[in-house]
Amino acid sequence: MKTKQLNGVNEYTPGGWESTLQDSSATTVPQTTTFESAVSHLPIGAKVAAASSLLLGVGLRDWLTNQESAFLDLLAPENHQVFLIREGRFLYPKGAPLFPLDVINPSSELAGEAIFSHRYELTSDIGRKVYRARTTSIKLERGSSLIFGLFSPEDAAFNDDIDDRFSSLVYMFRKASKSARKTCKILQKKIDNSRAQLIVNRASGCVVHANREAGSMLANELHDLVGSEYSHTASKIGDLSTQHKISLENFKVDDINLSLVTLTPLNRDTTSATPAETDTNSVRFKDSLSAIVTAASVIESSFDSLNAREIKDMANVILDEAYDVNRQLSIENQLKKYAKRTQYRVNLQYEVEKAIDSITSANRFTGEIKLHVSSEFPYATAPCDVYVNLFESVLSVHSRAAGNASKTLVSISSDDVDRKLSVIISTRSSGAIHRSFLNNGLQQDIERLAKKLDVGLQYELDDQSSRIVTSIIIPLQETLAR
Repeated sequence: MKTKQLNGVNEYTPGGWESTLQDSSATTVPQTTTFESAVSHLPIGAKVAAASSLLLGVGLRDWLTNQESAFLDLLAPENHQVFLIREGRFLYPKGAPLFPLDVINPSSELAGEAIFSHRYELTSDIGRKVYRARTTSIKLERGSSLIFGLFSPEDAAFNDDIDDRFSSLVYMFRKASKSARKTCKILQKKIDNSRAQLIVNRASGCVVHANREAGSMLANELHDLVGSEYSHTASKIGDLSTQHKISLENFKVDDINLSLVTLTPLNRDTTSATPAETDTNSVRFKDSLSAIVTAASVIESSFDSLNAREIKDMANVILDEAYDVNRQLSIENQLKKYAKRTQYRVNLQYEVEKAIDSITSANRFTGEIKLHVSSEFPYATAPCDVYVNLFESVLSVHSRAAGNASKTLVSISSDDVDRKLSVIISTRSSGAIHRSFLNNGLQQDIERLAKKLDVGLQYELDDQSSRIVTSIIIPLQETLAR
């Protein structure tokens, strides 16, 4: 047995061990003298991000998309073949195996970070061919692993060059493995298979993973959805926005940028409060009143020891909670009387302007809100002030989650092709986003009111850029009603 140091990584070679087998059409890798791959020019960060996404996908679903297979093809030097083996089978390339798996048994048995080099001899009627399989173990999530390798014709004159090339690939995949495992741990806390969910690679724009629920809703086969461009799926998701709450959360782990898209069904009429919901409303109001009483008690009991800034902060807590309780009560009242109220054709630009005036005058607002209208006829049909209350409540949630010094853009646009009118409220925070306000009682009442109006809601949270986006999607036939 011979062992040598290969760029800081141990190489193990079974000394003099050869295999003499019958010819196989699967083993067709020709001689080569070129060692640059098709992605050699790309920055290492881009290649690591792509490898991280690939390993994450393998860990989640145990198969490769066409795009991931193409990436592996591009990694290999000319006339070489990258391969992946997991649990005793070739994960890549698909089809007939490159060589018998017993050729590389030592790799699957030994742990650690050693690189192995296996000599494989093939004898047939047309002569004798010798190949070399370089392999190493790459860790996946939950203690599992796969074998990563490079298969090529044996050429003693170029062995050192190929060794160096393979070592570079191993370094890249080991770095990618750390990111993928770290990402998987984060996703384990976020994935909920009771709801349809997609994971999108923001760099490539492709779906990395989707659960069965998402597959059944958005594609005929899960394989058709995973690996496809998210832009092809987004329109289908938009069509579901009136029956589902759609949220999009962006996050970054090392070099990989991902979005988690979640569709939560609204299977029942949530516009009228059931006895259970009435209890929930009471709890929400009780929480707000408790916050008000607590802040007032601090001011009353510690007035002499508080400075002006601390007193102002406590007063602002009281104001914020009181305004939100008032908005919740207004929504509750509108929902109860909705069927009896007269429907009007309302100008959404005017409704947004009224909501902005209400927020900036009533709250301790020091931020910035801008309005951009690109739709020629931004009209909808609803009882008086219902849309004002909807927009004002969304702006309030954004303001409290992002802080009052945040910057918000409200855009109104129409899409005649998809026959939809969109009101998109995008807020960027100067600091951290306070997630608790994104799931509070007012947010739940916003969803109930949107359901009554038969409009879709979509959410996007981007921690990396401290941005919150709420999209309100109104069917165009509704906007044209009189």
